[in-house]
Amino acid sequence: MSSKQKNQKNFITLDFSQSNQVNLWLDNISKLSTQSSLSLDFIKSEQFVIYRIFDKTSKQNIEQLRFYETKYNAQGEIGRGKLISFEDLTYGYFRSEIKTKDDIELLEFCKGMFPRYSDIVPFENKLGYMILKLLAETNRCFYKKETKPLKFINDVFDIQFFWEDIDGESIKLNSNLEGSFHIVPTKPVLIIDKNNNTVQAISPNIEAELLSNLLNSPSIPKENQSDIYEMLLRATNHLNIEKPKEYIKIEKVELPFEVVVQSDESTDWFGLSFGIEIDGKTQPLVPIVESLIEQFEEFENLPKTIDVEIKDNRYIKINTQTLKPILKTIFELFEQIGENDKLIIKKRDTHLVENIEQNVKWKGSKQILELSKKLKNFEAIETVNPSKCLNATLRGYQTDGLNWLNFLYQFKFNGILADDMGLGKTLQTLAHLSRLKEQNLLNKPSLIIMPTSLIANWKNEIAKFTPNLSVLSLYGSDRKKRFNDVRKYDIILSTYPLIVRDIEFFMNQDFCYIILDEAQKIKNPKTKMTMAIKELKSEYRLALSGTPIENHLGELWSIFDFLMPGFLDTQSFFKNYYQIPIEKENDKQREELLNKRVKPFMIRRTKEVVAHELPAKSEIIKYTQFDTKQSKLYESIRVSMEKKVREAVSKKGIGSSHITILDALLKLRQVCCDPRLLKIDEAKKVQESAKLELFLDLVDELLQEGRKILVFSQFTSMLKIIEDKIKEKKVKYTKLTGSTTNREEVINKFTSGKADMFLISLKSGGVGLNLVEADTVIHYDPWWNPAVENQATDRAYRIGQTKAVFVYKLIIENSIEQKILELQNRKKAIQDSVYETKDDENINFSGTDLLELLK
Repeated sequence: MSSKQKNQKNFITLDFSQSNQVNLWLDNISKLSTQSSLSLDFIKSEQFVIYRIFDKTSKQNIEQLRFYETKYNAQGEIGRGKLISFEDLTYGYFRSEIKTKDDIELLEFCKGMFPRYSDIVPFENKLGYMILKLLAETNRCFYKKETKPLKFINDVFDIQFFWEDIDGESIKLNSNLEGSFHIVPTKPVLIIDKNNNTVQAISPNIEAELLSNLLNSPSIPKENQSDIYEMLLRATNHLNIEKPKEYIKIEKVELPFEVVVQSDESTDWFGLSFGIEIDGKTQPLVPIVESLIEQFEEFENLPKTIDVEIKDNRYIKINTQTLKPILKTIFELFEQIGENDKLIIKKRDTHLVENIEQNVKWKGSKQILELSKKLKNFEAIETVNPSKCLNATLRGYQTDGLNWLNFLYQFKFNGILADDMGLGKTLQTLAHLSRLKEQNLLNKPSLIIMPTSLIANWKNEIAKFTPNLSVLSLYGSDRKKRFNDVRKYDIILSTYPLIVRDIEFFMNQDFCYIILDEAQKIKNPKTKMTMAIKELKSEYRLALSGTPIENHLGELWSIFDFLMPGFLDTQSFFKNYYQIPIEKENDKQREELLNKRVKPFMIRRTKEVVAHELPAKSEIIKYTQFDTKQSKLYESIRVSMEKKVREAVSKKGIGSSHITILDALLKLRQVCCDPRLLKIDEAKKVQESAKLELFLDLVDELLQEGRKILVFSQFTSMLKIIEDKIKEKKVKYTKLTGSTTNREEVINKFTSGKADMFLISLKSGGVGLNLVEADTVIHYDPWWNPAVENQATDRAYRIGQTKAVFVYKLIIENSIEQKILELQNRKKAIQDSVYETKDDENINFSGTDLLELLK
């Protein structure tokens, strides 16, 4: 046999003539292999299941196993996810596509452990050990709110015990368990290392309760240490307990001391040094606080007294209540400690400093205390007089707004004027600029950026209220011809779309103020427009918005990133530290911290606050029902679209099915408004419209009472149907949509009294209109976001209104529209949470919420 033939015997020759079958075979093997070994490393964008153990519910103080549906976010981090009950995950139809084989096996295993309709799993004994080990091995099991999965360590941890000196006179038993641990009462006992996210069995064999008691040793007087040690040995002869060291006497003395605070001032920050002065020597406080932070995660958990070592084995006892303001300040701002244990505090953060001047020896400038008081309560803010050129009498709250704007100017701060729509944000802003001009402080032009629809309004308001301010409108096809004149004017007007087009010009300008009207337009920090605006140069910045938070707290971060970059830290930090805990976990403590941080730089007055200066507003929801044909049309579309959505979710998951879901919801909303909005044959057969009949009956009654009516709809085609109907009734009307070219003429027709009804598309007329001539607002169809509806209502209900305003919402009973009303209430919770603490439990708005609307 040749060497070639010999070599050939070492190989298996495969016939790939059936290549398609082989490919299918290999493909199936690949899929099955991936499914059986799925971990977070394989998951990129699809939804998947994660497990969280010892995750306490908000309503019960019970630690349990909880299931979440989640995916990776845009930053490559695993999301907190949406909580799923065990019953829903095990038996729910929409959950099947997110479960792997590992999940299915684990759920089957858990069935024997779960009490019926409960998520509580007793991790005890051998069974608890087995399931916790299996959970960790999925690489998708997390301890409480951690972002890194638990890792099961097969090596057994050899626990040892030793004695630790406490105060020179007493000792306590400690162990070689370093860091923070959670003890699980399984057999063998498992310990979860909270710092390293590991789970591991311990040796020698020991009961969890005994281990917990040993690790919670009380203080033992040193004179009794030998007797205690002998008793422990007899009780736990199989454990490795170190013999206590020789007794060393620790001296506790009572000496008078003073708390010393040294303040240094720089251009835009303060430096604070803290110490305890004893016998003429200063003991720095920061290292002591650093030690306390390691022992007590929360400030409120501090002991009433602490022992401070003044020299070897010599201590004095200090009451923490005496130092409480200082300790709290260091606790909250600990990340800002710089060299030489000095706390570096930016001027915009001074309101976070507690009242620390009492019972201390203060050295240096006290300006930080003065500024802190002003930022906390505004009581010390200087009251200023409006410009003599101002052609308006400011109301009380508007004068307060002017004082606040002047305060920000004095200390080089920026902020959000977030008054409700119609309370005079434009007037307060112009009053401030007019005052600066009168005092020769407006040495550069100020740029005001706004939606296109507001250009005319700003020009008119400037001419009416502040004639001492010159204004240049950079709008229209010939605007570039006026670029060279910018330095000659006090105010430059431009729009959000034009800023991007003219960015090269604006980037080379230096403004006194950049003011954003309807500042929620930059709520998305990743848009080209937002990034361009944030690159512009100015001494001061101001945001005007009645709705700085329309959907979620991330929008507030984007506005503050324009005003004061870094004030709310990075976007990812803000999301993880504030947004997710507040919105998803209802964390009231984080909510209060965020409120405290932004409060000095956002002033907001609602119509309720100034209700005595406005007439009454009544909101009335008018329900009606489908007739038979329209009801059948609605139900047939609902059933067919629900089936279509189920199929899409089954194939792609909820996260990738939003377009399909929204299309289904759109069709249902159109049926509610009028079947003619649907361009399908089935709808053409239905001539009735229950809501249109309700609307026409209501309008007849209102017009007979002499009302002036605004009608809002998101559907311009619905406005056309309404228009045709009121033409038949010979109603005097006018209409404004995105296709309207003679906008000023259309508006003037209503404000001058030549029209009794104004038909307005929500997108075109939701902002920028002053229509106090109207006393009635009709929302023909509801919108998801209550803030958008409120903005539209505020076209009539605003300063200048002298008549009571009636707001009607037309709703089809037992339809998607009624469910939208419920969603509006949940949306409103997000918008309110940053202004004041609420008790709302659930403010999420997800794909699952949208699915509920189809039921």
